[in-house]
Amino acid sequence: MRLWKKSRIQGSGIIANKCFFYSALALYLVTMILNFPFPHEEPFGGTVFSVLNIPLQTTNGLHYLGIITLILFIASLFFLAKSLKKYHIRILILAFILSGFLPSIMIDAYQSTFATGVYAVTYEGDSSNCAFDRADSETLHGICELSFENHSNEGVQFSLEFYDKYQFEDVFLHNIYE
Repeated sequence: MRLWKKSRIQGSGIIANKCFFYSALALYLVTMILNFPFPHEEPFGGTVFSVLNIPLQTTNGLHYLGIITLILFIASLFFLAKSLKKYHIRILILAFILSGFLPSIMIDAYQSTFATGVYAVTYEGDSSNCAFDRADSETLHGICELSFENHSNEGVQFSLEFYDKYQFEDVFLHNIYE
């Protein structure tokens, strides 16, 4: 059986080639999973690559994961366009827009319905703030007001750790537990 064989859907259906359509869906889902920013702000694909000891970027700054994800996304849009009889442009634009919004919508839905423990807690960065004062050249004092929302029905205990996101600065934050 050839992969490009047209489906037997007759009439005025939208799908012209089921194989291409299912290939587009599979590649689109893989792209979404690789870019899924949960449970941390890093994409899930970056976590998988790190666990497998695959470097995420070269010394030149090329991001392997981003390039692979972009290629898979373009391939999914290509297969989607080839699988449709009509409404090509509309569905491609919808798929493109959904790829930007769907991961955050899925995270919100997961946290408010199925998540338990610390995974049901959402950090609300917009209503949080920190103020820092430099005591001397190596010491930094800070006061933070952090907002969290617990979507589960049970209490959750967790600890916070501030880390130095910018490695080349001379200011280092220490662990703070509350």
